[in-house]
Amino acid sequence: MKLLHFSRVLATRTNSQRLKILCQRSLATSGSVFKQKENQQDGLDSIIKKKYSDTLELPKSAFPMKIPHEKRTNHEVTLADKLKFDQLYGLQRLWRQDQPEFILHDGPPYANGNVHIGHAVNKVLKDITNRYKLLRGYKVNYIPGWDCHGLPIELKALKTDKNTYLKDPLQVREKAKAIVDKSIKSQKEAFKRWGVMAEWDSVYRTLDKGMLQAQLRAFYSLYTKGLVFRDLKPVYWSPSSETCLAEFELEYNQSHQSPSVYLGLELNADFNGFASALNQSVSDLKNGSVQAVIWTTTPWTLPSNKAVSFNESQEYTLLAGPLHHDKSYYIVASHLIEDFKLAVGRDYKPVFTFAGSQLANFQYRHPWFDSELCPFIHGDHVVGSKGTGLVHTAPAHGQDDFVIGLKHKLKMDCYVDNNGNFDSQIESLKGLPVLSGGNKAVISKLKPKIIKETNITHSYPYDWRTKKPVITKTSLQWFLDTEKLKSTACQELEKINVFPKNVQNTMGPMVQSRPYWCISRQRSWGVPIPVLYRKESGEPFINDSVINELCNMIETTGGLDFWWSAPVSDMVKDDILSADLVKGTDIFDIWLDSGLTWQILGDKVADVYLEGQDQFQGWFQSSLLTSVALRGKAPYKNLYVHGFVVDEEGRKMSKSAGNVVDPMAVIDGSQDKKFPALGADVLRWWVAAQGSADGSNVAVNQTLLRASDDGVQKLRNVIRFLISYCNEEAITELDVKNISYDELMHTDQYMLKLLRDFQLQVTDYYESMNYHRVLMKTLHFATTEVSSWYFTWIKDRLYCDLKQSESRKSCIFVLHQIYLTLAKVLAPILPFLIEESSGSHKLFQSLWFDVSDSSWNNSQIASMFETVIDIRTSLNHVIGANNPKDIWVELICNREIYESLQLLHPVDDGDILDKCDSELCDILQVSGVDLKCVTSENSSDSSSISNSVKFSSEPVGVSHSLAGFSLGISKTHMTQCARCRRHCCEEGSVLCVRCMSVMQRLLRKQSQDEIAANSELLKEAVGKKT
Repeated sequence: MKLLHFSRVLATRTNSQRLKILCQRSLATSGSVFKQKENQQDGLDSIIKKKYSDTLELPKSAFPMKIPHEKRTNHEVTLADKLKFDQLYGLQRLWRQDQPEFILHDGPPYANGNVHIGHAVNKVLKDITNRYKLLRGYKVNYIPGWDCHGLPIELKALKTDKNTYLKDPLQVREKAKAIVDKSIKSQKEAFKRWGVMAEWDSVYRTLDKGMLQAQLRAFYSLYTKGLVFRDLKPVYWSPSSETCLAEFELEYNQSHQSPSVYLGLELNADFNGFASALNQSVSDLKNGSVQAVIWTTTPWTLPSNKAVSFNESQEYTLLAGPLHHDKSYYIVASHLIEDFKLAVGRDYKPVFTFAGSQLANFQYRHPWFDSELCPFIHGDHVVGSKGTGLVHTAPAHGQDDFVIGLKHKLKMDCYVDNNGNFDSQIESLKGLPVLSGGNKAVISKLKPKIIKETNITHSYPYDWRTKKPVITKTSLQWFLDTEKLKSTACQELEKINVFPKNVQNTMGPMVQSRPYWCISRQRSWGVPIPVLYRKESGEPFINDSVINELCNMIETTGGLDFWWSAPVSDMVKDDILSADLVKGTDIFDIWLDSGLTWQILGDKVADVYLEGQDQFQGWFQSSLLTSVALRGKAPYKNLYVHGFVVDEEGRKMSKSAGNVVDPMAVIDGSQDKKFPALGADVLRWWVAAQGSADGSNVAVNQTLLRASDDGVQKLRNVIRFLISYCNEEAITELDVKNISYDELMHTDQYMLKLLRDFQLQVTDYYESMNYHRVLMKTLHFATTEVSSWYFTWIKDRLYCDLKQSESRKSCIFVLHQIYLTLAKVLAPILPFLIEESSGSHKLFQSLWFDVSDSSWNNSQIASMFETVIDIRTSLNHVIGANNPKDIWVELICNREIYESLQLLHPVDDGDILDKCDSELCDILQVSGVDLKCVTSENSSDSSSISNSVKFSSEPVGVSHSLAGFSLGISKTHMTQCARCRRHCCEEGSVLCVRCMSVMQRLLRKQSQDEIAANSELLKEAVGKKT
């Protein structure tokens, strides 16, 4: 009855009166707590002196605010070991065993040395994708792999020892295998250190026996389908690598210099005979030789010349020499005469024109072998705007030349060996490198026939591995017939989604224009082409039995070294037949090795291939062509492309430029102290922020890495504050999970509206693989809407309200939702930070938030808070850098805003204390708000508000808004509460109403606890006495 009476008394009092009553009552009941033996005034003095901070719910967490650079490596390694990062992949396969599978097929990095910064971009982007898909409920299928064969590894093996015994293929292969094993071990440890989620004990390597067997069977299938063939064709040949190259193994040097030669080839008819044959009347001109003018930048190919190509639809002109002693006439395409005269620096005079088709009736003397006459033949490829309209044709050294040579049955004479030197067929050129000494020797001999010689700088193909020029020469090679595959391949490409969208149509034209694919190489470290040859005819021999026997031998020996050691009789059991066969010496192009790795997925198609932009002409294309050839469909549904890593000046990373950034130095620190240890999360942040923008080049420098470090730290601070209040123990104790939306305070409802908008936006960014936008949006949301806004708005009730109060439960519920959202959004990018905050893999066992749930989409709250934010902005503009805590705001609004704001600031003109205690005061962070409605008849007209405003006192600052409100500020008359530090007490009061009420509850609980404790002691004492 006494408590009921007390409640009724309080209900009839103002806030100031309630404060005095509560103070007196708390003093009367707190004697046992403070050992109060003096009068009530002495009790008040004790309360004032009390350390009020002990009664506040301040953030407490063992989660460190910052990890010093020098401790980050140990911190992350310990964390990964404690939480068993390496088990996550296997666990998710169990958690999601009945769920749809997401397959990201790993484009195998090259097993040739330590990791570089490009590896970091690629592996981290893949891991972000996989972790996001895991949170979306998929069972992730990601098997890391390595590309293990090829020239760079072989060259490194050869360089390890200068002794000639390394010319033995088996010794080369042994050394190469050791390099591969060491490289894979090093790279695997780096990938694990970066937090990449995978089953690291179950990787694939292109040298594994299962991969080798599958490749041999795939080749045989292509052979039986008629899609591979062996032929003599011109190929790109690398003298520096001593092997042929595919088109996508080239890079073009824009600064290459070549000799430029205009050469006259004498016709088998003199001027009179030529004019007569063309029915031209030229009796007034002297007789002389007629020469067809060709232009070439490859003089070394002139000994192999077999024809001059012209275009029969073009017009040609016979030109007279410019000098009186010049008794020759020159043939040039009419539309190129001016260019020709400018190039050679002479003024030729036209004699007559004629149709190109008439050249077919003549021959010319071979430039090197004078006794040999060669034909003029039509060529559709003669359409260029350079040269003379007459094209030197050497079928052994050019694709167009080769096609014409086949059509006209021209000889394919090639005088160049595999080292890029002239062979012994021409004694005077024997042993000369064609691109240097060979060019000079040819030019020297042909000097009398040369009209003009100079050098030009132009784009020229180079071996992308050795960085040295290549040549074109005919060679007997194995080819994949791409012409039979292009149509289906391009149809399949139309079904593929490419990210980013600006490169959607990049690959189609590449496939359409691609020539045949040369799949054979002349090296030792690779997969041998499983073909035997007849000793006499050289005819290929291959069948099911041979392939099966080879696969059995691989199963037994574990590899293919036996190809270089075992006799043919081990592969062909028929002794008579085997005696007539020899093994081939070619190996497969490694792009075929990696292009067939989709076979590890069985009949499945990968959801995504994710690689650098160079793979449009590399792995993306080789995988597409082999998959179309063998099963009639693309091996992937989506392609994701990232750029190359460049420095701050846009230069590619290279040791010679001294701009290489070691990713391990970024995370663990460098010995030269250039890089402090930033940690794996900072590296991953940089990758997400820079590597996923638009497929363009990826910049890395100290400034960007410091910005990444700063970004991670800002989010760490936000996460720390969140988990201080919404750890599992606190959530359970306060029963926060069972709070309904309608029980939440308006500020908390608004935060949930912002949170839902954020969820929708970042989900869209993740789905479109715009990871940089995920980071930008998350950093802004966490530091602005969450930290700068919401944390500021709720700190007073979070710290000062009673622990079990509904107001605290309301905001802690929202803090928990914010944490869950931020944790899920950031977990794919910053797994170390998020798993540290949660203490387990449990987050990845959960699912993404339900973006279809619209229960938080409160448009009324959103509209009201748009106005509140405008008011807050206007207030901040008026007060500038001053602290608003001791400011009183008089807010005069139109009717609509006034009624809306009463949800946040209930109006009671009878008590000033009520104007200090509202959600609006918390948002504006001011002492109090006097909310009024404008009395003007035109109050609905926003523009008239400022004209009808009359503040109750002279403000020190004023702001008028066209949105429909005006505010005036002045110094508050309220005093500061000793506990919450807000200016919301009347003169003479120590604590505000809220804090006095909380203190009373705390003191009462403490008193009850002491009584209970004393009771237990009394019982214990009585028991002992008895």
